[in-house]
Amino acid sequence: MIPILLDSKFKPNDLDVYANEQGGEDMLAHMHDEEEFKSVKTIESSAASYTRILRIHWLVKEDHLVNLIIVPDDNPMVAIFHFHSTIVMNCLTGYGVFCAYPALTLNRKSISNTGVFHTDESRRRADTCYTKYISRGIEHQSHLRHHGRWAHHQCGTDKSCPATIRSMHDEESLWIGLPSVRGLHSYDVF
Repeated sequence: MIPILLDSKFKPNDLDVYANEQGGEDMLAHMHDEEEFKSVKTIESSAASYTRILRIHWLVKEDHLVNLIIVPDDNPMVAIFHFHSTIVMNCLTGYGVFCAYPALTLNRKSISNTGVFHTDESRRRADTCYTKYISRGIEHQSHLRHHGRWAHHQCGTDKSCPATIRSMHDEESLWIGLPSVRGLHSYDVF
């Protein structure tokens, strides 16, 4: 999503697909049977050390990698609010593009989502991710007060603050709808 939102020169080397358990099983079968992807690894939730992930299937076809991420929620988009930082709280669905923190993301800024770190291992993994995004030109901070114009924000109230309860439907999120195509099966996006 970052290359789409930021017109970045960064070229992604994988695609993360989020699905609930039923949809994930259907998608896994489709990827194997119809798209000819091969499973190379499955990581169970205890190894993922992330509360909103049940398991991750790594699927490969030639030089394409798809991470099929199975979540416990009926709506897989819930998982994005549990990501390590605001810069990755975006997704592409069959209906459109969603960005939870557009004021930050579109200005190449990111804030830690400290509420999701339950173990030292999850903090270490997040630090690795922060380093990766910083190398891609993202200014990452642990708190919103370190980002210039947001220095005097109202924590827990300002919509750019990760401490503020957000939803996929609030007025500060960005939703760009895609035109509907009659007869298009949701798997036809591949």
